[in-house]
Amino acid sequence: MQSVTKSALIFFVAALSASCDSARVDVVAETEAAIAERVSSYLRVLTVERDAEAASDYYTDDARLFGPGIDLDQSGVVEGLRAVFESGMEVQVNRRTLEIYVHGDTAYEIAEAEDTSLSPDGSSNTMRNNMFIRWERGTDDQWRFARILLSPQDSISQ
Repeated sequence: MQSVTKSALIFFVAALSASCDSARVDVVAETEAAIAERVSSYLRVLTVERDAEAASDYYTDDARLFGPGIDLDQSGVVEGLRAVFESGMEVQVNRRTLEIYVHGDTAYEIAEAEDTSLSPDGSSNTMRNNMFIRWERGTDDQWRFARILLSPQDSISQ
């Protein structure tokens, strides 16, 4: 009888573990889809609507953007976007998520981006960055950028 009880316990623990793994996979997939939609919506705001105020909703109140020579808070990001839009410059973004790690209402994304700025005079500039992004889900269930770390690909020794 003891071996039957032991076998039942092992089966129960294995089944519970499998259901937890399945639930975890569902949460990660749902989060990845929600963040992908959020990024797509944000890129529409930047490239089509060109609305700096609308872009501010994609950042937490205490958001920071870091890169070589860059340390901006949310208002600095919004002011920078406003200046770009007012200058008539257009931006094209090619972005790719490599991995997302989900921890409750926080997610960490590793991504790559190629941003091309097109000036009204016809000149252009392309920047390629590796990105590490910390996302936070707000009480409204929307994911927002909390921290963005940019690392230019051209400056990395291969």
